Amino acid sequence: MNICLTGKEQQTGQHFDGKFEKDEIRDDVVGISVGPNDFYNMHDYLGSNIIKIFDLRNRVTSCIIEGVDKLQKMGLRNFIILGFPILRTIPMFQNESPFFRQTLDLFSQYYNSRLSKEIEDYKKNFYKKAKNGDTISIQLIDAVGLQKTLMDNELSTLKYLGIDSMSSACYQNRKFASNINNCLESRTHFYYDEVHPTTIVHAIFGALASKIIKKSPVSYDQDFILKLIKEYNLKNLYNLSAGKYTSNPELYNGPISTSYGISDIVKNIELIIKEKRSKCRIRVSNRVL
Repeated sequence: MNICLTGKEQQTGQHFDGKFEKDEIRDDVVGISVGPNDFYNMHDYLGSNIIKIFDLRNRVTSCIIEGVDKLQKMGLRNFIILGFPILRTIPMFQNESPFFRQTLDLFSQYYNSRLSKEIEDYKKNFYKKAKNGDTISIQLIDAVGLQKTLMDNELSTLKYLGIDSMSSACYQNRKFASNINNCLESRTHFYYDEVHPTTIVHAIFGALASKIIKKSPVSYDQDFILKLIKEYNLKNLYNLSAGKYTSNPELYNGPISTSYGISDIVKNIELIIKEKRSKCRIRVSNRVL
């Protein structure tokens, strides 16, 4: 869920608010991130004046905390939050001045530190008001820490996965490729276009989120990330055949697949709600027994 610049009210209100009882969504996990739409808007807002970035410092953190607050009042109690990555690596900012890009990095560090503090403050306030042993979990993924590990030692961890470039497969010299056939091999690049990481990079963050959902301990050092990659078989997301990479159907139809894509969720929201309610009733029934 992208909530900072795309409208949390529309995303949560239209499809979720009032459609579930609190007990039906209590165990669900919500992911909240600063994402591509936020980077597009940031790029347009800043123009060439990087100093304006500090006008955003309160806005972004307050958006996320407000989003958590709205969702927890609906009944949700488990949150995973992804903050800013290393902004200077985003292809959209690649042609900016060294000072501009260095300031982006300083902002990322400041913002993530501020967000961490505000999350802890929010949890303290929550527990002051909590009744009947009510709990909340808000976990912050250290996007900068993870990205630094992936980039360390001349990209050694990324190269283990076949990624040998931090650049974009389809976005060069401030232009997106006129034809997808003119793109470079996305399998070997960190980014696909001007802001989006490639599939395999998304999979690394997804594997880390899976660990957090399972309440397993996580760290961001190279040993842990390599074990994570092996555990989730991320090296085999693609097959190499006749000089071309294709997705591995065994993985995409198995442990890392999802039941619905975004468009399917919107189209089938009533069916999804019905299925979820049915499962919730079974779970509640088992608790009673």
